[in-house]
Amino acid sequence: MACVQDTPYEERDVFCYFQTYTDLLEQCQTTTERTDCLELSTMYMTRFNAMYGYNPDLHKNVLAFYEAGKYAKAIQMLSEDFYSPEQGFIYATDLVYAILYQAQDQNDKALETYSNVIRHRYDHAIAYYLRGKLYQELGYIEQASRDFYYYSIYAIPALWDLLQPSGPIFSIPQELAAWKLYPVVILYSSPGGETIEDLTLEPATPIQITYLDDGDTALFANMPDEYHPFVSSRPLLIPRNETRSFRLQYDSLVSVDYVIKLGRESYDWIFAGGLGLNYGGKTIAFSQDNMSLYETTVYSESSSGAYYILYPASEPDPREALERPCEGLPMSWLLIGDSLHHTDNYSGHEILDQVDSEVVVVPYPYSSRNSDEPQPQITVIDGPVCGNEHVWWQVSVDDEIVGWISDDYGLLPERVSAVLYDYEIFPTLDDLIEIAND
Repeated sequence: MACVQDTPYEERDVFCYFQTYTDLLEQCQTTTERTDCLELSTMYMTRFNAMYGYNPDLHKNVLAFYEAGKYAKAIQMLSEDFYSPEQGFIYATDLVYAILYQAQDQNDKALETYSNVIRHRYDHAIAYYLRGKLYQELGYIEQASRDFYYYSIYAIPALWDLLQPSGPIFSIPQELAAWKLYPVVILYSSPGGETIEDLTLEPATPIQITYLDDGDTALFANMPDEYHPFVSSRPLLIPRNETRSFRLQYDSLVSVDYVIKLGRESYDWIFAGGLGLNYGGKTIAFSQDNMSLYETTVYSESSSGAYYILYPASEPDPREALERPCEGLPMSWLLIGDSLHHTDNYSGHEILDQVDSEVVVVPYPYSSRNSDEPQPQITVIDGPVCGNEHVWWQVSVDDEIVGWISDDYGLLPERVSAVLYDYEIFPTLDDLIEIAND
């Protein structure tokens, strides 16, 4: 297990974990007559959480209590003398807790603990297998088959060759409806303020959809998965919750490379310090009524919310209804005569002497959005002009100074900012079309 000593935040260590697990399992199966090689291998893998300090004596004692059938004592030792079970990039100790709960017939707690691992690491093949095996023993064959399916996707080939489920494996239904997932807009929030980014130029993602469990589960059959070297896509099962809405939540203490990506990649860069850890969670909410999808990500001090729409693949891109001032550039919603004010865009806004210039005429006309000082009157007097990256508009400041601004949504009229920065709901495509075609 030399690779355990490598920096555990790097992706190679994730695969090192699964390869080491496979090696231990194979050694147990080929050199012993034990029937609990799966559980024993899982127990040994707690040392993979060595980044928080590995205690060999504790490891041996937990194993000894397990061998002696003193499962409660093993749990007590883990909870009192070890670090928090939710720490650790691979959640090896959480799996040990689940096995010990299961050994005491505390199956609900075992299922909850397996699910906690999967909620943090949606790609954890061993957690899927162990939970599926327990579901199967409890007679929940459909749930087991779905876990075994995810196991079949994420198990490294060597593990799959060694350990295959004994029960049925879920298969994707043949009758799927072809849709496309269109990014629309994303809102970022941080201590410095809020900013909007137009996503309507982003390409659509082809998606196949159907419904399971009498309509209570939405199946997105081929969501892209760009991290794993042997996985290109995977199904996303989004269940209805108690409010009858489709909602799926993942928490993460690992690199954002491991969280779900939809049709959007850039800005998935938030890391907590040099550890490369992302303390936060991602929620995916799907509305069947208007075929829209919301992706909300929350991290230590910041958050983002993205809005997508789903449209039948046979129909044209609905975003073409936007009257875009400059083809190929982000949307601009300004009009000549608009009176502009400073939005919560933390980048601020300078007024320049001409389009695509770096010569500043007015450096940040609003010194602070919270200032009590009188604010300048900024009015759009000409435009639009297509720049290199943005649409540009000519403005006047207090009816005297004239310059140009790029429309990055830092200065907006009230009619637009009221839609883009509505803190209750995301702006929909219909909202954007309305203010664009005003």
